[in-house]
Amino acid sequence: MSIGYVLETAISVILVAVFIFLSFRKTDRRSRWIRLILANSTRAFYENAIFFASGIQIASIVVLAKANFGISANGMGAITMKITWSISLLTLLPLLPLSFGNFIFRESNNEQEDSIENIRTSSSESGTKARENSGHVVLANKNEEDAQDRRRFFLYVLCWMLSVFPFLSRMVGTFGHSQIGSGSGTVVSTTDWALIEHECFKGVDSLQPSQETAMSAFGIGSWLFLSLTVIWKIFLSGIQRQHPNSRLARRLRHETLFLDTYRPSESWLWMCLCIVTPLLSVFQMWTFFRLQRLQTQMTKASGGEDPDTDWTFGQIVAVIMFTPVLVEVGFVMRNRKIFDKVIRGEDT
Repeated sequence: MSIGYVLETAISVILVAVFIFLSFRKTDRRSRWIRLILANSTRAFYENAIFFASGIQIASIVVLAKANFGISANGMGAITMKITWSISLLTLLPLLPLSFGNFIFRESNNEQEDSIENIRTSSSESGTKARENSGHVVLANKNEEDAQDRRRFFLYVLCWMLSVFPFLSRMVGTFGHSQIGSGSGTVVSTTDWALIEHECFKGVDSLQPSQETAMSAFGIGSWLFLSLTVIWKIFLSGIQRQHPNSRLARRLRHETLFLDTYRPSESWLWMCLCIVTPLLSVFQMWTFFRLQRLQTQMTKASGGEDPDTDWTFGQIVAVIMFTPVLVEVGFVMRNRKIFDKVIRGEDT
């Protein structure tokens, strides 16, 4: 499944980078065409990636619960558990900017609110029925887009809630009582375990203490960063929807659930999110591949074979999960004449 984690992270970074590039580019026919492809590709990617992440979270809960509750520890060594913690977080981080920057899903750079206001103004001045109908159409489109934004955020919140158990498992595994040591309740002493590692795993590039510390620190810190961001937006949404007339709601009336990338203050905040999230994803990617390489070396040193590095059912399914993005791009390119009419309609 490693190819799936790489594809999800890479596609997310590419989509966000293209959107930021278009944001600083002068709007013309070509940029609108690229924006059209970007919006359709992003929607296709998110719909597949969010369910891919959900499946990973559920699978992580199942395998970790078996080990944590003593149901079955078959194939669940310490390294496998660390890999499971890593991929649980790795599938969530790339979707964080997309869950808050809703304008990346739009096919036009024009703000919907301005369009509605202009149509309403024109309608009141001219009094024509056609203008009123146009205003209703634009308003209906905006309501539909807002509903889709809330649905995407709701799915992301569900994935985040599923990731709570892997995080708790990580905390127990990191700070819980170890069976290796010199204190009471330990099974193997530190000295004896070092001898076992030296004799059984010769030639294995074992983890350094600094590497283990960095993996734990960045893993826990990344999940807390993600969680604080999600919890803040949940709190904001709850206050505005359940207590719209409260003093706190009035103070937060200018805050929105989604970051408006066309407002200077919020655009820089969203860009910071777009910079921090890939950096955290890259570190989790390094953690995953470092642990996987260690696991492969230990398996070979003990005379076994590691099937996780082979192209099997999971690898193929992971690739197929993200092919709709290419299909969407190909569809738009294949029907360019049809979409050119849409772009010309925006110009007029």
